[in-house]
Amino acid sequence: MAGTTVNDLVDGEPLVIAAFRATLKAYDGTEVEFAKANEVRGYEKKEALKLLMSSTRGVESEAIDQAEVDLVYKTFEAELEKLSCRINSEIEGTSSLFQELRGRGIKVCVGSGFPEHVVESIVKNLGWSVDGFFSSANLGAGRPDPIMIHAAMKSCGVESPERVVKIGDTKVDVEEGKNAKAWTVSVLTGTQPREKLEAAGPDFIIESVAELTNLLKHLAKGFAKLQEMLWQKRSRTHSPSQLYGTLSKFARHLFRDSDQQDAQELLAYLLDGLHEDLNLVQVERKDHRKKESEPKVDSDEEDERMAQLEREKGEEYVAALTWMKHLMRHKSVLVDLFQGQLRSRLTCNTCGHQSKTFDPYLYIALPVHYGMNSLQDALLHFLKEEHLTGDERWRCPKCKKRVDSVKKIDLWKLPPVLLVHLKRFEFDTSTCRFKKINVRLRTPLSIDLSSYVSSQQKGSLVYDVIAVANHIGHAGRGHYTAICRHHLHNRFYHFNDTDVHEVRADDNEVITREAYLLFLMRRDISDWEAQSISRPEAWPHYVSRQNSAMMPAIWEAVGRKPQQPAPHAPAPAVVLPEQPNEEPGPPGEPDLSDRHGSRGGPCNVGSYFACHNLA
Repeated sequence: MAGTTVNDLVDGEPLVIAAFRATLKAYDGTEVEFAKANEVRGYEKKEALKLLMSSTRGVESEAIDQAEVDLVYKTFEAELEKLSCRINSEIEGTSSLFQELRGRGIKVCVGSGFPEHVVESIVKNLGWSVDGFFSSANLGAGRPDPIMIHAAMKSCGVESPERVVKIGDTKVDVEEGKNAKAWTVSVLTGTQPREKLEAAGPDFIIESVAELTNLLKHLAKGFAKLQEMLWQKRSRTHSPSQLYGTLSKFARHLFRDSDQQDAQELLAYLLDGLHEDLNLVQVERKDHRKKESEPKVDSDEEDERMAQLEREKGEEYVAALTWMKHLMRHKSVLVDLFQGQLRSRLTCNTCGHQSKTFDPYLYIALPVHYGMNSLQDALLHFLKEEHLTGDERWRCPKCKKRVDSVKKIDLWKLPPVLLVHLKRFEFDTSTCRFKKINVRLRTPLSIDLSSYVSSQQKGSLVYDVIAVANHIGHAGRGHYTAICRHHLHNRFYHFNDTDVHEVRADDNEVITREAYLLFLMRRDISDWEAQSISRPEAWPHYVSRQNSAMMPAIWEAVGRKPQQPAPHAPAPAVVLPEQPNEEPGPPGEPDLSDRHGSRGGPCNVGSYFACHNLA
């Protein structure tokens, strides 16, 4: 925290250095030079004191008795307590950074070598809203041990260190991050010079934490450069080397050891990352009426509340309400173009009770099996009922026990651009290996999806195939090519590294048995609109003709009340007025949990996690 996010100067000296020097002077009169105290800044505080004592006495640190170190540490705690009360300012831009990161769904934790009560006091004094704070003094080990990062990851439910960014202003911060196998970012607002930080080898060095958000928007910039090169430069060949360099640096798991990586994983990462960079929701919305002390709503009670809301207003209302909550956190062109909504139902075979959720999806993953002949077969398999028995039984909230049940997923809303992942790889239990299913699914270049959706749609349900990603080879290794339609003259071209040639606009030529990813575009895509919480008429739902029936829920969500007309004054125009003969459409609920296990692609945008140090 100190030097990274906290302006910790006390009489011109950083807090921890001032505390070190005051401690040893109070203990035995030792005058510690600033440079020596700065050398151990960032270390676990007992270890730092031990190093200072050995340095000033001219002996090895092993020669310092631990009991004496413990005694000196008590003096350090007292000095730190006195000095920390004078800390009341942050590094410029820290609060707005935390607010922006958390608004984008990125967890923020702070870690420090200070005692936990000091860390908590500083966090509260500065009015920060964070997801956790950790003290190495309480955890039993200090930097460069990654124990604080591991504790923060566990607390925030983050499993992979490749999704963690460690930020700090000292050499030992970099070492801590590297030991955790996390990303490391050094800031120059501390006392250690750039040269010393560079020698530690962080992934990035920036002037201050205020520049972090620019660093995180790497993917959109790289993608924009690629588009500029493709569409604005007159060249017969193009190399995506810049985007590749960006991806290989920021998505190391996709480019490890030159192994074959999955095209669908890359696509999901790209779309998630672009959404993160372009997300217009930067500030976390708060419910001003809900107090933090209020207990969490029981999931069974929430299910019943949503069921009651559906009985009163219909499924479409509940689905739109869920979508509204989604838009409160996710607003970008990626949401507008690529995200749809699934309905997931679980039905108890004993009592008939049904639990229902509406979940956003980025793509649909269709199983491919031998015996299937067409894309329609795969769609029907995706949408068929699944019987949950044995270990997969569901706990029915009415029966209060695990029961046999039926799970059913439906396509509730289709996006303007529908991404379809054909799951051609399955695990063969006889060989204990993955195998590829080389089945050609007949797919017309234009397909009417009206028979596969379960709710009224606003746009056309005729979709055109505009691109196909192919996998050639077997499950262990292969090669990817693409077939794409040119939007100006509607001709298809096959792209295979340096070889590009035209193919006939015929489903046999465009969609082969190697087809792995399909890109389907709605016939009337020119009608798509940017969505926001304030424009329910642009949502894909049909609660009412202009979706004005959603306005009370919107006003409640943003903590505002509709303006009332003044007494005796003519009534103002109603926001988003209903049409005279408007008939309400279907309605629904807001549960963004994934306990139903939707078979669509993950929509976990914003899963990065930022961790920085206090001192």
